[in-house]
Amino acid sequence: MFRNFIFGFTCLSFIIFSCEARFDEPVYRKHNYDFIDHFYAGFQITDSSYIPFVHPDILFHNNRYYLTITPYYKSNDKLENPCIYISYDGKYFFAGRDSLNPLVTAPTYDHNDDPDIFFDDKSGSFIINYLETMRPDSQNVISLVSMDALHWQRKQIINYNLSRGDDFIVSPSLISYQDNYYLFYVNVSGGKLQIEFLVSPEVFQWNKYENQKADIDLPDGFIPWHLDVIKGPDCFYLLCTAFKHMLHFEHSLLLFKSDSLKHWNYEKELLNNSLLSDYHCKYVYRSTAIVEQDSLSIWYSYMKMNNDWNIGFTRLSLQD
Repeated sequence: MFRNFIFGFTCLSFIIFSCEARFDEPVYRKHNYDFIDHFYAGFQITDSSYIPFVHPDILFHNNRYYLTITPYYKSNDKLENPCIYISYDGKYFFAGRDSLNPLVTAPTYDHNDDPDIFFDDKSGSFIINYLETMRPDSQNVISLVSMDALHWQRKQIINYNLSRGDDFIVSPSLISYQDNYYLFYVNVSGGKLQIEFLVSPEVFQWNKYENQKADIDLPDGFIPWHLDVIKGPDCFYLLCTAFKHMLHFEHSLLLFKSDSLKHWNYEKELLNNSLLSDYHCKYVYRSTAIVEQDSLSIWYSYMKMNNDWNIGFTRLSLQD
């Protein structure tokens, strides 16, 4: 993660239990669930029974849930490498095969971060885009490509030359519409902290200089940080983790809606510190969702008051 930036916090703690993970029944509030078991991490952790994970991103395809996520044990960003897990019900997740995760190792210096999973109908392939951050020199957007979600090939699709003043981004999210692909992200260069996007007819070919600022109705006082763009039956939704005050971490998960990815209307606040199942929440972090009937199924990450991390699940109506 962007550790040197004041808001770039990561890690969410799970308990190592088996090769599966599950959501518990409601603990505090109706329709809110917490991970209490754990993902098989695919590598050895010898000095603790806990592994923190961060930045979940979900895909539902062919009656399966695919979840990409990154470990962040004891804030060690060398472990922040994309992993993938599969589920038949969205609650119990497992690795597709032994020694699958993590999918890549850390770069020679700095770290990987912010994975996002997408299924490309044109090629019939799974794509995980993530950031290979190598400050102060470069930041690369990397695509991991697979036909079966088990065997992955690496492609570099964008290079930001930080030493020459190129942009620095967080939380890329890929979506397709009509004949084009759209790559949304938050540009944090020079304190911009604004949502931007690129458009391309090819999923692996992007021009970083054709970035456009998103036309989005952010509520007054909110600053975007991490996002996820998802496709609904007849529209698109954008989930944005945003904060109000730079020193108080009053984060909220906001929902926006668009018919064509061009203009985004603010719908409502989905989650904030007081709306999570854990009353000891410090703030909500990067979240992901899919549309199921007239509801959003949301996998969200959050930090507790003791600085531990967790992942929760909730289902919220789109009709309210």
